[in-house]
Amino acid sequence: MSGISGIWHLDGKPLSHQQVKAVADTMLHRGPNGTAHWIEGPIGLSASLLRVTTESLSEIQPVVHRSGCVLVFDGRIDNRAELIAELSPAEGLLPSSPDALLALLAYLRFGKSFPAHITGDFALALFDPRTQELLLVRDAIGIRPLYFYKDAGLFIFGSEVKALLAHPGVKAKPNESYLSITMMGGQPPADVSHTLFDSIFTLLPSHLLTVTRQKITRTKYWEFDTQRQIRHASTEPYIEGFRHYFTQAVRRRLRSAFPVAITVSGGLDSSSIFCTAQKLRQAGDLPCPEVVGITHVSPPGTPSDELEFVRAIERDYGVSIERVPIEYRAMLEGIRASTWTFEAPIADIHWYNNAVLR
Repeated sequence: MSGISGIWHLDGKPLSHQQVKAVADTMLHRGPNGTAHWIEGPIGLSASLLRVTTESLSEIQPVVHRSGCVLVFDGRIDNRAELIAELSPAEGLLPSSPDALLALLAYLRFGKSFPAHITGDFALALFDPRTQELLLVRDAIGIRPLYFYKDAGLFIFGSEVKALLAHPGVKAKPNESYLSITMMGGQPPADVSHTLFDSIFTLLPSHLLTVTRQKITRTKYWEFDTQRQIRHASTEPYIEGFRHYFTQAVRRRLRSAFPVAITVSGGLDSSSIFCTAQKLRQAGDLPCPEVVGITHVSPPGTPSDELEFVRAIERDYGVSIERVPIEYRAMLEGIRASTWTFEAPIADIHWYNNAVLR
């Protein structure tokens, strides 16, 4: 994931490069391909890039359009072909254009209804100097994170809470009521945007946040259609329909200029994903150079020993899945790194096993 952030001095006070950089530098781990900033008076946007897809290899962010609109983007657009067809012949648009440019051109074409035209995993921020509005958008499911803070003179956002806390105007205080729900194992309401930090909020999935100097407006741009029904006369169309959409979902997530790793267990879910990827490879329809299988190996004979199923996949598809032995360590080992990463009081007993995959 890339990292995006931004600061807007709502009182009009000029923004310094040092202020913008201090916030963005907290997410350098998200941007091995470089960090860049755009600053204009009281507002600044930053992007720390992790280039994954072929289209992103020459990408430059923040994206600045001649209209004055500026966008930072973290994510992947899945309906590229459909979106390009809707936008064409938009200025500067090519089949190889990066996703961030497609998102900005979608805004120029559709206005604030543009998120409904984008399918994928993404979080973005767009500033339009013509309307003096800052728009924050999060994908329909909420795969990519986005947090924000606002007081009378400041609005700040970022892909991680630690980016907001790097600004001297944002104080690190616990949200005690929300923390109590979390520590007791409860689940907060799905439509609540609170976080474990006081006065810091998360943008909810499928929402657009419109920020002006005077107010914030939240709009939900997508919802599941619970009334929609599909009826077939026999079982086979359901099977074919599921196969089509499942394959499409796997293929979209394999779009990469680099090899893609898939963790495989003996379970039905991860095995289905890996096997579908192998079928795409066999059909010559793999949208990445290579698929690498990785499995965590438990001690032989234990309840979590699933190596028998992994060997069956290797045999059927003629591939080799890399083994990573599971190590059992003290629960508190790695707790500091785990908490720093999750930005929550989470003790992950498999922290070491997941960390070695990096």
